[in-house]
Amino acid sequence: MNNLAAGPQRRVDLLLAMNAKLNRLIDAEVGEDRGQMLPGGIDAGWEVSRETMAGA
Repeated sequence: MNNLAAGPQRRVDLLLAMNAKLNRLIDAEVGEDRGQMLPGGIDAGWEVSRETMAGA
């Protein structure tokens, strides 16, 4: 295995492309990430919003 992110400025174009692809897949699969995928979901108090993040 090769960690493509380990070296400075190594394969930056590939890393950016793969990160963009991952973000698109997350958007398609999860949508807005408000904590609903965490154990217990929003009902367990995991909801992420501007208000809940203000104290972070």
